[in-house]
Amino acid sequence: MAITTNVEELKERIKRRFDKNRVMAALDTLPDDCVAHAQENGTYKDRTGTLRHSIRGKLVEKDGKISVKVWADAPYARYVENKGYNVLYLTRYYLHDEMIKRLCRL
Repeated sequence: MAITTNVEELKERIKRRFDKNRVMAALDTLPDDCVAHAQENGTYKDRTGTLRHSIRGKLVEKDGKISVKVWADAPYARYVENKGYNVLYLTRYYLHDEMIKRLCRL
């Protein structure tokens, strides 16, 4: 289970004004912040701590595109979310909002 968002449309808007290094620097801590958000806002009861600690994130640059990926390694994460509990669902909105805030500050 993963959340992936491309910043391509935002990147195009700021491409003329800002270089890639500034964009990468602005988004550098976003994956860690998203992981913290997901871990703090999970609405499930984490009996063993495995699901909450399986949430990971990273900033990926491939073929000139920048993506922020957040995922849960636990194989049952999707099952828990399909039962109506928040594992990564709300983090999707947090990621989107934070990305806009950080890029607008450039």
